[in-house]
Amino acid sequence: MLSKRTLSIAVLFFLFLPFFSEETVSVSKIRIIIEDAEYSWEKGGSIIPAGEETSYISPHTVISYTSLKPGNLYSLKQLDEETARTQIRLTNSGLFYTASVQIVPPRKNPQERTIVITVKEGFYHRFSGGNAYGMYGREGLGGSRSGIYVYAGWNRLGVSYAHENLFNRGIILASSFTSLDFFPSMLLDDEYIHKMQAAMHAGKYITPDIGVTLFSRILFTPLMSSFSEAHCSLGPVIRLYRYEFWPFSFSWNMETSVLWYMNQNSYTAQTSWSFHKNFAEQYFSNKGRDQKLTLALLLSAGTENSTAPESLAFNLYSTVDRSVRSGYSEEEVSGISYALFSTELRFNVFSLRIPPAFTCVPQIFLYTDIAFIEQKGSDGLYAYRDAFGGGIRLLLDNPIFAYFTFAYGLNHEGSSRFVFAVTGGF
Repeated sequence: MLSKRTLSIAVLFFLFLPFFSEETVSVSKIRIIIEDAEYSWEKGGSIIPAGEETSYISPHTVISYTSLKPGNLYSLKQLDEETARTQIRLTNSGLFYTASVQIVPPRKNPQERTIVITVKEGFYHRFSGGNAYGMYGREGLGGSRSGIYVYAGWNRLGVSYAHENLFNRGIILASSFTSLDFFPSMLLDDEYIHKMQAAMHAGKYITPDIGVTLFSRILFTPLMSSFSEAHCSLGPVIRLYRYEFWPFSFSWNMETSVLWYMNQNSYTAQTSWSFHKNFAEQYFSNKGRDQKLTLALLLSAGTENSTAPESLAFNLYSTVDRSVRSGYSEEEVSGISYALFSTELRFNVFSLRIPPAFTCVPQIFLYTDIAFIEQKGSDGLYAYRDAFGGGIRLLLDNPIFAYFTFAYGLNHEGSSRFVFAVTGGF
């Protein structure tokens, strides 16, 4: 007669058997189709053209958005999910008008699969702007994951460059120089201070979803008597952008940084997590409506050591996508540490086609911001801050990628303010 222990082991074995015996398949080849050009990537080989046509965008740029590789083994579920993620990454990259990734059934070997990636080259010019400045950018330089942006206007001058697949190995190298409030600082009222900032990122994509860089930045103003007073920061930054399918479909982003300020002998640590879930997708699809209902959540926190100067305080007043959008003063929502929780319920009303090929999506949203802020000299006590309101966004997606947000909110004390930001939201 079977003992209880033997019976329990047998039951557990049969319960978990499907997880250990899941069928695996091998990716035999990846076909990459870019416009009229086709490339082939097989196990143990390099990417080679399948014909005489070539494309502007490099096939190495396309495969940098996927973790699929010829010769690797995947379960059927893993293959389906990574195929879907690859299509989402390519679509969201901004380099392509359209992108599709398909699994081709085998002809001979039932344990092999061919992956077909088809993309249509996009519009690589970028136009945007903000409060009294404009921006022009160009992506896809040389057919790679690189771009340059130039800013010019009354309160901002600058240039930035980034390459996210250097030597086709997922190496990240980015740099920028920015001059803020140069022209306003010439006014006699002394309200504005000219600030100059240079920054650099150097690192690598560990996976197509996770990038790790070493970040350095120098911030200097003419009010600093010597370079030893400049804010020179250095530290690691981790960024993650991922789409999940369990327990339901949603996307989430994370950015975490720890920066050491050498001249001030101080450090700051900060992390932000955002989650996005779409609702009623099937309903809008069945009705043929180009609409979307999204719930977006943001969790953010930061801290710094006690010796950090006031100039390093966290600003929850004007920081894009990380602020309390109601009638508090800047001093009331700045501090040496904080925790912020924000929610937005977003509804894309319709898509407005602007000839020749531009699309504008008006988005209305309701929001709540709740923050706990420790201000310098508060002896560890946290002040409660909140905001409740709504607004509208103008989303100029592919091929323009310019976003403008107008919001109005008030707090529990009845104080309110209007907020304008060049952002598509967190």
